[in-house]
Amino acid sequence: MLRSYSDISPVRVDWLWYPYIAYGKITVLQGNPGDGKSHVGIQLAAALSSKGMLPNGTRLPVTQHVIYQCAEDGLADTIKPRLIDAGADCSNVAFLDDEILTLDDEKIREAIVDYGARLLVIDPLQAYLGNSDISSASSIRRIMNRLCRWAGLYNCAVLIIGHLNKKESANDLYRGLGSIDVTAAARSVLQLDQNPYYPDIKVIRHVKSSLAAKGDNVMFRIIPGHGLEWIHDCEADENSSEIKTEVKDLDISKQETVARLIKDALKEGPVSGTELLHMFINMGIGMKTVRNVKSMLGIQSVRKDNKWFWVMPEKGASDGAI
Repeated sequence: MLRSYSDISPVRVDWLWYPYIAYGKITVLQGNPGDGKSHVGIQLAAALSSKGMLPNGTRLPVTQHVIYQCAEDGLADTIKPRLIDAGADCSNVAFLDDEILTLDDEKIREAIVDYGARLLVIDPLQAYLGNSDISSASSIRRIMNRLCRWAGLYNCAVLIIGHLNKKESANDLYRGLGSIDVTAAARSVLQLDQNPYYPDIKVIRHVKSSLAAKGDNVMFRIIPGHGLEWIHDCEADENSSEIKTEVKDLDISKQETVARLIKDALKEGPVSGTELLHMFINMGIGMKTVRNVKSMLGIQSVRKDNKWFWVMPEKGASDGAI
């Protein structure tokens, strides 16, 4: 049936977490194993189930039902304790108790309708493809198209958690395992990386946004026994090029010491940023001082083999003056 766009009434996008996750749309959260993807999914599920706080500090106005479908962690010894640590109202969080479940299974649609779910978390994507080949464009496109229809029809946000491939230098949108049709179907793609300055801090980068301007990086750390903690201090943002503290507020002799130590450490070539930061921490030197001096020297952070290294600039690029 051919229809005219004049028959369509425009509507605003309904957001769970602006501009990262929209209701009625698919969002992909991709990252390396063990980096905390499941913790993020659980934290968002917990917030929605209990009128909790979003990462930006905004409190959700009403409780909503969530379906959290996880295939890699134990329900009783991992998922439930994490939900409790995150402050979830577990009576508002459910799962499909089915060992054989695929993303295009009608049971998922029925569960969304019957439970009135506003968020469906699939963790991870690879576990719910059944016999479909994750690298097959036609198979993945069919599955994602059906999931897109269900999300839109019932105004349910769908968060798909997936692993990264090994192509370190590839475009971020091609980093997810399998067919590009997964990220093509998503209206938002979030990528989880490690902060190069602080090894225990994870960074969520907004690498695709079809419904709004890309959001700022979001940071968190995992505290053993307490779960995920969002970090609101922009000082830890590895993409920041600003010097957050004025030079006049720093101890000049301390700057000179840090500059000399950095130059000595890098004179033979790149050095792990983690090692250098640990050295300064053990010396009692604050990270603001280190970051300021690093910026003034023109030191670059370069990622190789999933690790960050500090590299001296080309000769003449910085005079190294303090």
